[in-house]
Amino acid sequence: MKPGQILYARQGGQHVLRLVGDVRQNAMGGYHSAAELAAFIAGLLGQGEVGPLIVDLAELEYIDSTHLGLLAQIAVGMQAKGEAPPVIAAPNERISRVLHEMCLDRLFTFCDSSSSSVPPGQPLPEHRADETEGARVVIEAHRALAALSRENATRFQDVIALLEEQAKPEGEETAK
Repeated sequence: MKPGQILYARQGGQHVLRLVGDVRQNAMGGYHSAAELAAFIAGLLGQGEVGPLIVDLAELEYIDSTHLGLLAQIAVGMQAKGEAPPVIAAPNERISRVLHEMCLDRLFTFCDSSSSSVPPGQPLPEHRADETEGARVVIEAHRALAALSRENATRFQDVIALLEEQAKPEGEETAK
């Protein structure tokens, strides 16, 4: 499996986010890849009009639930701004099945072709997250997935509860 990379390119008014290889936080240095993508999303959505966004998955081999949730956050954020739905380009059959199972087909338009006419792009700017910020990014990503369907809410409720428990400062009691 190729090492995970998240690349960004802009050509004209079109944004291309390219996910390559093994995109999961454990394979990409812990919280940092998720924090980098979360910071990119915040910056992208924080500007005025975003314009067309393509998420090119032609070279994606694996993606974890955290990064899936971050993709959901992009689409929900664009929808809230009144933007056209982002496009997921060229997922392989296995990745496509995962995206549909997680209900991302409700947020994205899917197309079979890659954005290969756009230059490969550059890695996202480095964003070193501390444990608190990293935990917040992971929790919010899973909440975004859980909000997409009843099945996802059930699937991720225990994960979210565990992550929230682990993110509590030491000595803080759980309300019963």
